Amino acid sequence: MKTLFIKYQPFVYGFLLAIIAISGALWYSIHHDIFIILPYKNTYQQAASSSTTAKKQVDIYIWKQEEEQKERIEIIWESDIENQVHAIVQAWLTLLEQENIISEKITVQDVCGGLVKDAFFISFTASPLPKDASTKTKLKIIDSLVKTVKNNLSLHAPIQLLVQHKPIIDPHIDFSANLPIEGYCATKQTNKQPSARIHSKQYHPLTILIDPVGDARSAGRTIQDTFERGITLTFAQALKEKLESQNSQLRVILSRFPGESIEPLQTAAFANRLDADLYCSFSFYQQKTPVISIDPYFFVYQPVTDFWLRPPGPQELVPYSKAYLCSLQKTAVFASNFAYQLAHHDKAAHYIVHEACGAPVTALMGIKTIALYTEIGISSKEDWVHCVEPIGSAILSLVESKRNEE
Repeated sequence: MKTLFIKYQPFVYGFLLAIIAISGALWYSIHHDIFIILPYKNTYQQAASSSTTAKKQVDIYIWKQEEEQKERIEIIWESDIENQVHAIVQAWLTLLEQENIISEKITVQDVCGGLVKDAFFISFTASPLPKDASTKTKLKIIDSLVKTVKNNLSLHAPIQLLVQHKPIIDPHIDFSANLPIEGYCATKQTNKQPSARIHSKQYHPLTILIDPVGDARSAGRTIQDTFERGITLTFAQALKEKLESQNSQLRVILSRFPGESIEPLQTAAFANRLDADLYCSFSFYQQKTPVISIDPYFFVYQPVTDFWLRPPGPQELVPYSKAYLCSLQKTAVFASNFAYQLAHHDKAAHYIVHEACGAPVTALMGIKTIALYTEIGISSKEDWVHCVEPIGSAILSLVESKRNEE
């Protein structure tokens, strides 16, 4: 027996050491939240909990063909608030799929509202926002989700959307903050004030930075047989020529050139160092209707409460996520006036311009000065030509040069 123990002694010690190592690793993982042990629920408990469920009629809201539609469906209703949110959002996703608003099967992974009482976290298996859709379409999808949850549950806590338990990565909208309960599209931030102007600074001509969305690594959306980045750059060059030719006091700068790659927040840092007076970002997407659609946006996270915040002082250190607060009031007025000028242009019959909307637009993140993001829907890749004149005239009408100021 002793001989047998000596023969297998290394294996015994190795086995014991492996058990100790695994036990220590599990203990460390559990106490540092690397692994989370969920409470076990046996069949009897599941049967007991199912006795509290019932069927209930709920209203599901979606946007289709530029109109808000409501459909009443029946779902399984449980007593727990998280399960209720889970059931409602899953029913909303199912309706989106049935109406061909989303092209893939998406489900709700988790709903969490217990650990953080002031917000609900909803995690999807994939993003419910179509990749090549316009910003307006994406905002309407978000608004329909918020309205569906809010109206059926009388829920006043904000919502944050996740994909695979991480914030949604979208090229057009920043999802790092909670969604506003009021939504984006239905919120009216400012009234039109056509008398508002931008005045140039005292010691240098007025500087406008034009940012054509896309770069060498990001082709953007597909428009017929070309990419968005080429159309935005060509449009920006033509707009630059128009502005400079009609106002010699302007200094118009493009954020990129052909073949150049732009790092995240690089353009924002350039605009802030340049101390630009106006920042204009432009993007295009393809639509089916032949009439051009123009949608101006400015940056906000919360369309109502952000206007209550005190803007940072000139000597304060401001994180990039709060840079928009430096000029929020002026930016909102400028965006509203910009839409007003477009709507009253001589060529307004050739396009549709919507009211300025505040949203967390990725292209405007980190900008301290007055910043505007304009998204243009076209049916043909040559339609950008018809936008140069009205957009250039709208900007010029809101810009007062140093000479006129004096």
